[in-house]
Amino acid sequence: DINSTKSVLLLHGFGANPYSLIELGNFLSIQGFNVYAPLLPGHGTSAFDMEKYSWQDWQNEAEKSYLFLRNSSEEVYVVGFSMGGDLTLNLAKKYNIKKIIIINTPYELKTKFIEFIPVISLIQNYHLKSLFQEENDIKISQELKIYPVIPMKSINDMVELLFYTKINLDKIEEPILIIQSDKDTLVNPTSSYFIYSNVNSKQKRLIVLKDSTHISFSEEDKIIIKEELLKELT
Repeated sequence: DINSTKSVLLLHGFGANPYSLIELGNFLSIQGFNVYAPLLPGHGTSAFDMEKYSWQDWQNEAEKSYLFLRNSSEEVYVVGFSMGGDLTLNLAKKYNIKKIIIINTPYELKTKFIEFIPVISLIQNYHLKSLFQEENDIKISQELKIYPVIPMKSINDMVELLFYTKINLDKIEEPILIIQSDKDTLVNPTSSYFIYSNVNSKQKRLIVLKDSTHISFSEEDKIIIKEELLKELT
């Protein structure tokens, strides 16, 4: 609905692309929101393009997109998935956003994952194969066209972004909905509790999805996400 005065900025995850959020985008569009899902620099082409950009480039793209919507809409909401949630939190430190929603957003990555980084950097500075361990997650990441290979520089960029996100979380005062999969194999599920505890929002809610992993959501949990999003956005 082009005439809608309400817009939602959808921010995709690390190594992913707007296509990975198509189900959510279509759902929100049907509900009458303008939906804008930008492609973060170095994403959506080939992993070789990723290392030409830094986390600051991803953050700048998120900011530019938010300001673009703010100039044309009365109300702008930001929904960030995975790393897109970190970009959302950083936007919320700087701007007074109507409401923010973050899904499976890392504050801490799973320790196994972090331990691998220095080792892999020594062996091959080039890449880390699939971020995902679970068979189902690997299958879905292929369907969603998430990069199967990630440059080490980009992994380090993501780690830097996480450090930056942790600073001044108390500056965030806007209403926030935090959604976290309990069986997440990439993001430490305790991330959601850290974020919940550290933001200064008077209105804050945390929803835990019992049957989902980082990118693989059960049909029941998909319904919960949609219901909770509508509760938050209307």
